[in-house]
Amino acid sequence: MFRSNDFEVRDLGRVLARRRGEVLLSTLSFVFLALVLNAVTPPVFRTAARLTIQPSQSRSPLTGATVESPTTVSENLSLLTTAERIMSRDVLERVAREMEARGVVLGQATGESTGTQASKATASASLEPIVAPSALEAQLRSDVDWLAKNISVRPLRDTRLVDVNAEHSDANSAAEIANAVVTLFVRNESDIRRAADADRLVALRAQIEDLRQVIQASEKSLYGSHNATLALAGERSKQLTQAATELSSSSIKTRADLRVVDAQLARIRAFRQESSPNWANPPVQTDALDRLYSELQKAETEVLSLRRQYREQSPEVAAAEAQAQGLREAMRRELQKAYSDLQGQRDVLAARVDGIDQATVRNEHDLKTLSDSSYKYSTLESELNTQRDLYTMLLKKVQEQDIAQTIQPATVEVAQLATVPLERVRPRKVLNVAIGLVLGLVFGVGLALTLEALRRTIRTPRDVVNELQLPVMGMVPKRL
Repeated sequence: MFRSNDFEVRDLGRVLARRRGEVLLSTLSFVFLALVLNAVTPPVFRTAARLTIQPSQSRSPLTGATVESPTTVSENLSLLTTAERIMSRDVLERVAREMEARGVVLGQATGESTGTQASKATASASLEPIVAPSALEAQLRSDVDWLAKNISVRPLRDTRLVDVNAEHSDANSAAEIANAVVTLFVRNESDIRRAADADRLVALRAQIEDLRQVIQASEKSLYGSHNATLALAGERSKQLTQAATELSSSSIKTRADLRVVDAQLARIRAFRQESSPNWANPPVQTDALDRLYSELQKAETEVLSLRRQYREQSPEVAAAEAQAQGLREAMRRELQKAYSDLQGQRDVLAARVDGIDQATVRNEHDLKTLSDSSYKYSTLESELNTQRDLYTMLLKKVQEQDIAQTIQPATVEVAQLATVPLERVRPRKVLNVAIGLVLGLVFGVGLALTLEALRRTIRTPRDVVNELQLPVMGMVPKRL
């Protein structure tokens, strides 16, 4: 039996020559299958529309200053994100409805004419009112799935361009689908941007209105009738400061007078406690005391004179001593009166000190209250100025947003619409025939080798030795 390990390369030619019928039949069969495939496969046309993706800069919502400039990575991400958004289900649903309105039938495997498709679409549109909503939704989902399979998006390297490819069995339908995708996507982006700008304007206007009410409340709080005196805070502060200086001077003077009176009262009390006070140096000097002291000196002189003339117990001496004692009692009463006057003067001075202290406390409280009011006034005024600046900035931002809606360029633009393709992309007839030819040859060679391997004929001397276990004595040539 033939063994593969004993098969030599020179035998391959003889095998293929002997099995050339099978190889030729296999090759013709595969070529025929390729021709049949080319004949039965519906034609597919492909065309592309092109979009331009404009770079978007990140800007501050208030000042409009550029926060982040676009980079290569950010632009690539923007392109890839846009490519994915083109294939979003919302856009494809819009395209499906647009194609249905135009009469383009989706999902057709055969190349029907545009007129036939339009007639079918018109017929389906005439029957639409009686079709159940669930059937319409199912058909819409089917069309969207078909579009997702037959539409592809390809960003172009190192550019801001994106190609939208569409395939269909009809060339005109392929171009219409590609153009509808880019047109509806640009319109969808414009609608989204317009809606976002409108929402942003509504939010800004609401914020402006709230801020305006806050400013009005702050102005009323600052310049209202209850706080009108705050405008004269500077003059009032000067008056209170001057009053504080005067009160401080009065307090020092009054306290000094009070210390003098207290010292005089202390001397009077000490003088009164002496057993034999020296009236020549009384603690206070008054006209009455001076007059009584002068009379006392005369009385004491007269007593001394009488004592030299009369006896100690004589009526004249006793009368003179009684007169001197009366003068001393009068001086004590006068001293008591002076003490009482000083005590009253002390009470007046003490009351005055208390009044000055209370006035000082009230003045300090008024100064503190005025300082707090001034600080509050300054704080409110600063906050009001800040709110006014923010209000002005928001108004400017609203105006800029209104202008930007009309003059700001779109972020996505149609760079090129799709044209009707002249050549089909599938089926590739030459490629299919070439593949059929190669497959036929490979299959035919394999079949020939397999059939040859299954033959049980002894063909070489080596087969005789292997099969019969006998030596070969010679060979008879096929031709003499």
